[in-house]
Amino acid sequence: MVYMLVFVLFTSYLYSISFNSFYRITLVFMSILLFCFGVFTTSNLFLLYLFYECSLIPILYVILKWGSYPERSVSAVMLLIYTSIFTFPFILVLFTSYMLNSTFFLTDASLLTSACLDPLSRVIIFFTFAVKLPIYGLHF
Repeated sequence: MVYMLVFVLFTSYLYSISFNSFYRITLVFMSILLFCFGVFTTSNLFLLYLFYECSLIPILYVILKWGSYPERSVSAVMLLIYTSIFTFPFILVLFTSYMLNSTFFLTDASLLTSACLDPLSRVIIFFTFAVKLPIYGLHF
């Protein structure tokens, strides 16, 4: 996933380098790279949540600054609303897992076998990360 992330961001950066705002584009792409790299490489659930939410900032900037339709501000607001609605149950799962296991790390065997990862928790985790994907039931 990290190699694919670097490839996609590099090709997107090469395409967008022709725009006038070179420094802003570079800053946005470097911040997206940093946050997404953190999402894909961490084994700590809290850092995963932190990097995931921090990746919203450059995504919102790209939508608002370089979106091609007049409804781009509505799209940015809807992204914030959907993310905040589906993130709060994930925070509950995250801290329930911490209270049961006293750790945020995914490598701990007790976390993977705990009662915290029941099917409802797995569905909550799926919908938390599926909000940013163009899935048919979550977007209009």
